[in-house]
Amino acid sequence: MNTETNYRTPYAVHRTLQKKLRFFSLIELLIVLAIIGALTALILPSFEFSEVEAKETVNTSESKTILKAFLNFYDDVVPSDSDLQTFANFGLTALMENNKPSDNSTYFSTWNPDRGKGWRGPYLSTEGRIDVDVTKEDGQSTTSGSLKPIPVVYNSYGGYYRVMIPVNQGGSTKLPAFLCLVNPGANGVVDLSKLEVVTATGEIVVTNQLDDEVTRLLPFY
Repeated sequence: MNTETNYRTPYAVHRTLQKKLRFFSLIELLIVLAIIGALTALILPSFEFSEVEAKETVNTSESKTILKAFLNFYDDVVPSDSDLQTFANFGLTALMENNKPSDNSTYFSTWNPDRGKGWRGPYLSTEGRIDVDVTKEDGQSTTSGSLKPIPVVYNSYGGYYRVMIPVNQGGSTKLPAFLCLVNPGANGVVDLSKLEVVTATGEIVVTNQLDDEVTRLLPFY
């Protein structure tokens, strides 16, 4: 009978554990970090692209909603050129409120079922208000001038949609029939002087502002 005890000293146990546990060397750690860095460099741009794509999809959907609301308004009211001009000063107000912000008088006649004509909105929900100088036609938020608060719809960049009337290219004649919905790009700034109509073709051009999206509100003109 073997009565010998298999006794191991603490030092022997420690050495055994050291053999079983394998630590990364500095070179191996650097290789792992390099691989992680390379994968991150490949993945992050696709995430950023997806974010931009998602914002553009939201903006396209919102633009269609605003266009539909405007066309419903147009069918009800049949606004004149001077009526369309008020959009350049007061933005989308006519679609959201039955008031003319300049003097609080009735903006358009209310709906008359016998005539089948008149304002019967709101056609669009407001998402907030900004102060604009109503003597200008750029819808730019400001803190000076003839200020009036107007309702707005925000875009996915944190800015808001504008309504503008372009001029003929190379001239200064306003063309209300070419009333445009402008979705400013990430910088949120729109220069009205860059919005022009090529008279020969009816094409709307926005020079030097390639990130702005322009949609005609009266495509059937």
